Amino acid sequence: MEINAIDTDFFPLAEEAVDPKPWCQAVRDKISSQAYRYSSPKTSDETSDYRWDVECQIIDKTKKLSKKHPELFLQQILKKDALNMPGVAIVASYLRERKALDNLFVCKSLEAFQKKLEEVSLLEGNTRLALVLTDRPEVEKTNDKKDGEYGAVTIHKLAICIEKSGPQIKIAVLDPMADKEDVISPFQVHAATKDLKYIYLDGIGYPLWYLFHSSLDMTNTTIYYSMIKRQRTYIGCETFALNDGVAFLRDPHFFEKLQARKVVIKEGDAQLILHKIESLPPAFMTGTQSLKLLNKYFEKNLSSQDPKEMEKLKRKVEKHLVEVDGKLQNHYNDQKSIKYHLIAATSLEITPTMKLQQIIQETLLTTSRLPLVEGQPPKTLSDLHHYNPIVITEQD
Repeated sequence: MEINAIDTDFFPLAEEAVDPKPWCQAVRDKISSQAYRYSSPKTSDETSDYRWDVECQIIDKTKKLSKKHPELFLQQILKKDALNMPGVAIVASYLRERKALDNLFVCKSLEAFQKKLEEVSLLEGNTRLALVLTDRPEVEKTNDKKDGEYGAVTIHKLAICIEKSGPQIKIAVLDPMADKEDVISPFQVHAATKDLKYIYLDGIGYPLWYLFHSSLDMTNTTIYYSMIKRQRTYIGCETFALNDGVAFLRDPHFFEKLQARKVVIKEGDAQLILHKIESLPPAFMTGTQSLKLLNKYFEKNLSSQDPKEMEKLKRKVEKHLVEVDGKLQNHYNDQKSIKYHLIAATSLEITPTMKLQQIIQETLLTTSRLPLVEGQPPKTLSDLHHYNPIVITEQD
């Protein structure tokens, strides 16, 4: 079955009634009376009731969807409790329309991210955009198309924020699961294309590889990266990424507010010059799942950040505090994640297949995968860390 084909056995064309309301408003109206029945839970029992209630709604919707859409199309959107990239694109389209943001995109692959970077570098004038992408190349699937396919692989997601001012480009790589123990290897980031098949790059390594192997003029490009571990659980990364993209597009002074330090990372003869983010603006900290980290953030940034933004952050966190085993936890991102899943499921419920494909295509960037070259793994890659220790030098 072709991915873009409509099978009338699944979806009778005569039933494709068009809602007179804008798509975004129709989805919002459908879920508004249900999505926040338990919008401010204070205990683990209440939040469990809330989660179960909404998850049951999602499960109930998805069971009925096979009668409306081809099964292969549904697999591209949802995978159990996770959103695949086209599913993320549905939510991104909703946020673009709801919040009047034109430059929020979802990259189906790292190659699509690289292509968009190169397009931005050729634009005249100034621009800002946010991209949601995966942190590693896709896994080949036998039923995938070779070019421009949606695919059905669910992996970790993060946001890339880009600002172009004349020839100067600033790029922030915001991984919510970043860890100070993660190691960025200059040797691997600069490795030749033919060696990529044999490299396993941790954390933001793959986005950096595609960035440094693009046609960007690196003399005019400044790259920022975050090692602030805001996400502690293994679900909801797309929620962090989408929220980061929205927060960036709504804040034209993002890069001015960043607290970052220039770092030089050396490994043998290879090196990277990056800017390590030590503190993010308040809007990016709302979903932070560690109260210890949030308390440190308030103590450190109370005088340096906008008081109104700090107060707004405090109110949002307090609203979503939940007591679990006698300890308070911030469940903002968990509850937002459920809402985003409900948006995707409701969109599938009320929107015809062809219309939904158009919505996805407006936001989802696709391109051909990078062909992996066959050959033998170079010995220098396997012996890299033994012979070439990584040295990081920080500068003011």
